[in-house]
Amino acid sequence: MGDQSDRVARERESYDQGDVYEHSYKLQERFLHVFVGPNTHFCEENYRGFIQGHVRGSVVLDYGCGSGWASLPLLPLGPARLIGIDISQKWIDEAVRRATGSKAEFHVMDAHHLDFPDESFDLVLGRAILHHLDFEAAIKEVKRVLKRGGHAAFAEPLGDSPFAKLFRLLTPRAYTPDERALSRRQIEWADSQFPYHEHSFCGLLSTPVGMITSVILREKPNNAPLVWADRVDRMLMMSRFRFWMRYVYLMWSK
Repeated sequence: MGDQSDRVARERESYDQGDVYEHSYKLQERFLHVFVGPNTHFCEENYRGFIQGHVRGSVVLDYGCGSGWASLPLLPLGPARLIGIDISQKWIDEAVRRATGSKAEFHVMDAHHLDFPDESFDLVLGRAILHHLDFEAAIKEVKRVLKRGGHAAFAEPLGDSPFAKLFRLLTPRAYTPDERALSRRQIEWADSQFPYHEHSFCGLLSTPVGMITSVILREKPNNAPLVWADRVDRMLMMSRFRFWMRYVYLMWSK
């Protein structure tokens, strides 16, 4: 319990007082095509479609909401209720400001110990949050607050990707001390906790190609090399090499 509390405190400090977000943003700006190229776009569309298909009339939890940038755009789709939680007071203050006049609500809360009863939510969503947490504790908590028949969707970095490892090695200030990209073992364990799962993987060849084209073809994210890499990665997504990709979009149903 002590280790988990210390981890939470370090994560809070990294975002409330540190500059991790700024360095992460600079990384994405420098290698823009990695994050907006056709292969990432393909997986993002699957992920958004899954979420949007389950929003209307649902009680939605944005798990690790930051400034609410991922969940506030869902309000026009008609959720019954939209709640966001984050460990950072700084981000929650910003989310509350952005949500002024809407029915969304945001709270500072430890994602490992949610202040909600069992089966409170129809949909739980999160982006780049699980790898900052004690993974098994987080998955158990998501499962606990998810209603029977509910859905969960998360977008997370993969730890076995050789190119993602290079990213982290070259840009250490863009990451917090405790974050750990997900492993195949963790994902397969999480799959065993839910009766249904559907995942999309992206960015094996598209990651190095995108790094190169971000420099030499800056204004053209749909360039020919990235279109080719997307085709190859879509095939590899169905193979054992999928866990070597840069990112995974995890979708579970309870």
